Amino acid sequence: MPNLDPKAIAAEAKRRALENAGIPAPTPAPAAAASTPAPIAAPGDPIASLAAALRPHLIGSIQNDLNAALQSLNGDKLAALVDAAVAKYIPAPTVVTVQPADGGQPVDLGIAHRNMPILIERVRRQAYFPQGAYLVGPPGSAKTHAAIQVGQALGLRTVIQAIGRQTSKAELIGYMGPHGYVTTALRDAYENGGVFLLDEADSNAALLVILNTLVSQDFYTFPDATVAKHADFRVLIAANTNGSGATADHPTREVLDRATLSRFVELPWGYDLEMEKALALAKAATVPTYDHAKHGELIMKWAARVAAFREAVVETTTRYVRSPRQVITGAIDLACGDDWHTVEATHIWQGVTREDRARIEASKAWKA
Repeated sequence: MPNLDPKAIAAEAKRRALENAGIPAPTPAPAAAASTPAPIAAPGDPIASLAAALRPHLIGSIQNDLNAALQSLNGDKLAALVDAAVAKYIPAPTVVTVQPADGGQPVDLGIAHRNMPILIERVRRQAYFPQGAYLVGPPGSAKTHAAIQVGQALGLRTVIQAIGRQTSKAELIGYMGPHGYVTTALRDAYENGGVFLLDEADSNAALLVILNTLVSQDFYTFPDATVAKHADFRVLIAANTNGSGATADHPTREVLDRATLSRFVELPWGYDLEMEKALALAKAATVPTYDHAKHGELIMKWAARVAAFREAVVETTTRYVRSPRQVITGAIDLACGDDWHTVEATHIWQGVTREDRARIEASKAWKA
């Protein structure tokens, strides 16, 4: 007599629907021993005839629903499902290829910050009007690396000079020593061309006055001579603040004057999680014990965990920095076989007070 068990009916309907859709049915697991179910109706009972009549209709109805569901998995819906599945294992960073203005070979920068295309265009336009770019972002957000990539994109070398509160004017523009003029990175780029990055620019506002003149004028009088600005001189400055002065995270930063700020276009340069995931996977893949099937999704989750910590720090107004360095080194540790608890203790909780940890763990960002 036909069985009206709902599970059996659903299973048969699913099998038929998958068969119609051309999708192989999964191999069933070995069945465990089961007791014989009690019959729905004794032979000859009118209910037996009803059961036999209902079964095909029940299977057909469920099968139709499944067929409709399978058919709906096309276009945008199917793409979304595929994207969601892929995102578990593969990041989606910005990859930049630049076509030179002279029509030469394209320059492949590879993985880059999401704002890199904007930055390249901003620096390129300095050829028409001398207005620099001002990268504002937290420690470790790849501002220095961005300057190097800009140089690669434009076919120019990049020179970098970091300043601090004690940096002198002579360290920026050079000085006359016992054996003649002592040059600097800034003088080199100004005279011979190149991308010049002044890093930690908000740590010494007085030195930015010098850069103001260098950016806006075609000549500058250095200690040994008046020098013409090279046609390929490009300027970037990078800082942790937007020039408005000290913050809770950066208490020694200085206020930059309006004349300085007017000569630079501010460009946010925050953490780029997709870039971090890609770099972390690339570094982890160099570990001999790395197995993408085992470690890929785990490393993606690790990067998201570090990002959650950053958000929790903002939410709780605590003061801790977790940069891409922690994302990458944590990924390497996971690939080397360290367990999650150890990696979290090493790269997230190190240096965090017990009170702050309790606040962070109770935050919405951390629990999300």
